[in-house]
Amino acid sequence: MRFLIAAALLVASLVALLLGVAERTIWAPPANFTKSIQLESDKPLILIPNQVLRTHPGTPTVFVQSEKSSFIATGREADIQAWIGSSAHVSIGLDESRLKLEEKISDGILNLDNPSGSDLWRTEISGDKSAVLKSGLSNEGAVLIASDGIHSAAVNVRLVWLIAHDLTLSNVALIIGGILLLAAFVMNYLAYLHMRKSRGPRRRTPPAPKPPKYKVKRVKGNAPVRGRRSSRRAFLAVPLAITILITGTGCSSSINSAGQAGASVSPSPSPSEIGVEPVALLGSQINKILNDVEKVTNDADLTSDKKVLVSRFAGPALEQRTAHYVLRTRSPNVSKLPKIASRPVSF
Repeated sequence: MRFLIAAALLVASLVALLLGVAERTIWAPPANFTKSIQLESDKPLILIPNQVLRTHPGTPTVFVQSEKSSFIATGREADIQAWIGSSAHVSIGLDESRLKLEEKISDGILNLDNPSGSDLWRTEISGDKSAVLKSGLSNEGAVLIASDGIHSAAVNVRLVWLIAHDLTLSNVALIIGGILLLAAFVMNYLAYLHMRKSRGPRRRTPPAPKPPKYKVKRVKGNAPVRGRRSSRRAFLAVPLAITILITGTGCSSSINSAGQAGASVSPSPSPSEIGVEPVALLGSQINKILNDVEKVTNDADLTSDKKVLVSRFAGPALEQRTAHYVLRTRSPNVSKLPKIASRPVSF
């Protein structure tokens, strides 16, 4: 019997190990989904909409190759389209089969702005002839590809979606297979020791089956019960039935009244029905802007140069600090303006 248990454990361990290995090799999904396009247009701006980035599950990584410098930025699709405006650009979309990328050319005016450093971008990166950036899909995220905003943007664009393969089932199968294999070896060793101790396997003839034992059942009489006990039972049954009927009627009336009261209450609107405007700037973008404002303010206050403020100040704020710089040049007793701190900031 011990040898049979050891053989069964060995077979079960092999099955579990094969399942674990197959989950990692034969049944494993591909490592990633890839879509690429060779651009023929020489437009300076390329837009990858949010719909294209959601072709496959997961967050795609954008690979760009160009003849000169490469620039990739992520931001809200509406913000990117507003920055492009009426400039000539290329929009990358899907063909009718939704299997390949295709370029859609939009003619317009010549763009003269460099997209690098804009507050609209959530993340950005620049490279010599190639650049790689992981895009964000939340809040209508899209991708803008350019060089310097004037020359041709890119030659080759490739999108890669990494596929997350959960190896939990494979790991569990391999662990169970290893444990069963170890148990099979232990059981086989114990069976071998037992066989040596008993000098070979012993067989016992099974005992003959015994016939079933029959018991005589006593049949109770169906005669009605007579006497004082029967009269007492009949006397108690009448008020008990009346009590059950009264209780059931009260429950049904309470249920009906509760149902009518519940039907009169109007449901409150769910939060999903309330229209909420999409967020224009993320927290990372706000922190980036505030850090830049703090740096520009400190540099301008140190040199009292209003030209440094032009990149971040306008209107009354610019006029106030410009007038203060003039006063500081005329009198050294004029105190400095308070610094602008980027944090902590509360909304």
